[in-house]
Amino acid sequence: MLYYEAVQIFYRDCIGRMLSERTIENYSDYITGFGNYLQRVNKSNIEDVTRDDVLDYFAFKRKTCSETTIKHNFIAIRACFKCLVARHIIPINPLDDIPKPRVPKKVIQSFNREEVQAILNAFDKNTFTGFRNYAVMSILFSTGLRKSELLQMNVSDVYLDIDTMKVNGKGNKERYVPISPVLHRVIVTYLKRRKEYLKECKLPDRDVFIVSCRGGRLTKGGLGTVFAKLKQSKKQWAHRVSAHTWRHTFAKFFLLNGGDIFSLQKILGHEDIESTRIYIELTKEEIRLQNDKYNPLDNTKWQYY
Repeated sequence: MLYYEAVQIFYRDCIGRMLSERTIENYSDYITGFGNYLQRVNKSNIEDVTRDDVLDYFAFKRKTCSETTIKHNFIAIRACFKCLVARHIIPINPLDDIPKPRVPKKVIQSFNREEVQAILNAFDKNTFTGFRNYAVMSILFSTGLRKSELLQMNVSDVYLDIDTMKVNGKGNKERYVPISPVLHRVIVTYLKRRKEYLKECKLPDRDVFIVSCRGGRLTKGGLGTVFAKLKQSKKQWAHRVSAHTWRHTFAKFFLLNGGDIFSLQKILGHEDIESTRIYIELTKEEIRLQNDKYNPLDNTKWQYY
């Protein structure tokens, strides 16, 4: 069977397992890239693909790609071949005895208290766009939502009577995230300003929660522009100014303020608790810094050697 015919079976399997559109698109990118490489080395049939072909491909990709990208390629290609083995299209998975590429442990970036305050104070709340951006940053800080989760929300997903948001997360899995008292007030004001803005500009109200200046759904690019302008004004900051940095910041302060890791897992929408454990290491360092700063023995004029 031709490679591109075989991978269509895998894509149909992904749809049947209700994987998210984004996951399938990512798989497709990596699997298509491998297919293009196989064509260049004259391997058109799926049955002819060997372990050496896979290793040669990864060696080729390492010339231009990071180890993280290699890992993502590995996961996608292995999943595809695993599916084809299960469907009896091929007898063995050529990636079975290839170890998953190791990626160096990444440093989790987050905002400190001063940076949080600086961002929340950066917007002109007298304008609709300014207040909308302030509301977006407040929501990200207070809930740890992913960028895509926030931008695809509708007004009807926000239940202010029970202070809860319905969130459509990875793999189209729904979860419910609490709305804090302060965030409740921010959202109430934002929805009022949103309604006034749409009416003043004679724009239709389409139930979109975070609206653009033209009344449609704020896009990832539009939010990216907001973050880019923030970063431009905070050039001294070494870390990224992004929705994911807010996500890390929410998790850090949630744990530092006494929250438990299992509740944090549910709020963040992590399927695996190991994905949440990375924030424990983050808070260990933060706690050490806080102790160095506020330890009573070091900050009081005791008589000691």
